[in-house]
Amino acid sequence: MALFDQAIHYEGDLYRNVVSLRVSQNLADDLSSDPDDADLFVRAELASKPRLPVPAINRPFETGYGQAVLYPFVQAHWFATRFSDGSYPAWYGSLELETTVHETAYHFRRRLIEEVGLSHHERPIVGERRVYRVAADALMIDLRGKLGEEPGLTDPQSYVVCQRVGRELQQRRHPGALTRSARCAGDNAVLFDQHYLSNVRDHCYLTYRYQPADGMVEVERTPGQTWLRLN
Repeated sequence: MALFDQAIHYEGDLYRNVVSLRVSQNLADDLSSDPDDADLFVRAELASKPRLPVPAINRPFETGYGQAVLYPFVQAHWFATRFSDGSYPAWYGSLELETTVHETAYHFRRRLIEEVGLSHHERPIVGERRVYRVAADALMIDLRGKLGEEPGLTDPQSYVVCQRVGRELQQRRHPGALTRSARCAGDNAVLFDQHYLSNVRDHCYLTYRYQPADGMVEVERTPGQTWLRLN
């Protein structure tokens, strides 16, 4: 395909934005208020959990790897996305932090409106996120200069073109592609193989606050301070 005649060796970080609590929950606080009971709960949990392999030997057990990288590659979690029809995995990251916020805030709001039916909810609806930086090292097809030939690559509603492209890339065993975002002026990466991703690091936590009254999503990096407003 003519769309695949530009490739780039991408070696750098990508931002991965996932659902996560900003403050961890104490799973034992509903069981007892006694500190000795809480300590007993922690020791019992540690004793009963299977030990994990050493990270240096088995990368998938690095801190954050399961949530930031591995999750979409588990077959039970495959579903249709922009570059996948659900029959194979697709991992998405953004080249800029703001781009990953635009991408995930769009889906956060769409799910609340279309799937949950909260467009007329009276109060703001809050979602918490965690952003990782993940190192990528792969020769990827560069689709960013192909919008004139195939504008469907950034169609805000239909995934038909992108899924056709993704299926072709995955079948040819290409690692992935770089593409313009359909939600803002930034760039995204899609990868079809987890082995091109490593070195997961925490970057920041975010809070998304959907305002049903005006359809806005307010984004906080520092609690209580609006960083971005997306409509």
